[in-house]
Amino acid sequence: MSNHMDNPTSRPNQEPPTNEQPALTVEQQLEQEIARRKAAEAKNGQLLQHVSDQQTYLKELSVQIKQFTEPAKNNQNESALLVPLAKTVAQLMSFMNHDFKTPLSSILGYSQFLLKIDKDLTNRQSDDISTIYRCGQDLFRMIDNILEWCRFQVDETEVYQAEFDLSKLLQKLIKRSEAQAKDTHSNFQHRFSTDLPQTGRGDELKLNLVLINLLDNALKNTYQGDVTFTIEPVEADIEPSDLSHNIVRLRFLVEDTGRGIPADRLEGLFEPSPGLGLAVSSRLLQTVGETIQFESKEGEGSRFWFEMDL
Repeated sequence: MSNHMDNPTSRPNQEPPTNEQPALTVEQQLEQEIARRKAAEAKNGQLLQHVSDQQTYLKELSVQIKQFTEPAKNNQNESALLVPLAKTVAQLMSFMNHDFKTPLSSILGYSQFLLKIDKDLTNRQSDDISTIYRCGQDLFRMIDNILEWCRFQVDETEVYQAEFDLSKLLQKLIKRSEAQAKDTHSNFQHRFSTDLPQTGRGDELKLNLVLINLLDNALKNTYQGDVTFTIEPVEADIEPSDLSHNIVRLRFLVEDTGRGIPADRLEGLFEPSPGLGLAVSSRLLQTVGETIQFESKEGEGSRFWFEMDL
């Protein structure tokens, strides 16, 4: 006889309780995704508007600075009165430099973060965020140009000599220009001599700002054309005392097949109108004893170049 006896209190097997939420239907998933993307587009729109407002403000500010800080040409008394005002504006811009760049750094960092981690962005969202990033970069350049122009007015521009990574600086410029070229459907290419040094000695910030201004000028004036950035060594007379620094003289050339410059604008090309980019670049190079050379023909394109010891 079997010793096994059925337990009258036994119950059928039951599933343990669970806290899992019921699976969403396809319609609910679509609704959530649509809501998420609408929120992202709204955030992008707010950032774009903020960047646009800052650009407008800085453009208006640059015009006002030009009006108030340019020394009077025919009135020495007026010129003397403007000097303290120019110094005040320069000091104000120094403070604003930090106030503007702090939120801009957050915008640029957030934009890069979104582009890298969010793989579900639509093409439109990705394009909008890329636009935010490039506009932020433009604002950085505008702030630097305005600040440098204020310094010119009160003769406070200083030249810093230090060793820097030339290769890294150039790679950043290439990446920036390639992104900008997509906006104008242009072909950007660079031609660097194999004899370029990896490092240079000079004022890295000034060199970087000059090159950014020249490249931006070429790209914004070229639609569905070619922009070429060339760097090559040139022969130079080096003082014996400088031989220990392995100084090399380089020629930087930016050329484009864009709309070119009308003949009646060539004479005042480096005046601060309508923008500061070329004017600031010319003055920056003058502080290190160099000048910008250029050739341009309306409808055919332009060439800007300068040389510098590094």
